[in-house]
Amino acid sequence: MTDKEDRTVRQFVRFCRTALMYEKKNYYNEQKHRGEREKHIEMFSPKQSGMVEKIFDTYHADYFSVMGHEIGIVDGDLAQALRKLPDKKYRLCYCITLLVWVTGRLAKSMAQEEVPFVTRGTMP
Repeated sequence: MTDKEDRTVRQFVRFCRTALMYEKKNYYNEQKHRGEREKHIEMFSPKQSGMVEKIFDTYHADYFSVMGHEIGIVDGDLAQALRKLPDKKYRLCYCITLLVWVTGRLAKSMAQEEVPFVTRGTMP
């Protein structure tokens, strides 16, 4: 290998190491910020725990099977309207539209309220 090729290889190796070092720093910073934003379910007070159970409670939902996936609709009027749709294709279209609408509404309501981000798992 010539001196110029050797120098080019060393520069490339140095560049790769620098890029990996900064990627590692970014990863650890993101993990730190995520740890500050998220709470484990075990850390909630009894009042907050009741709120979390209310959010995740889908016992009373009506379920629709769409392309092999179960979609739970909590609103009874909406579920009744979806049941009356004439064709499964239309039902799929309306379920997708509904999913997009509900997701947008949920994101807006969560942005307006300070709802803690919840993760399930064991405590670190």
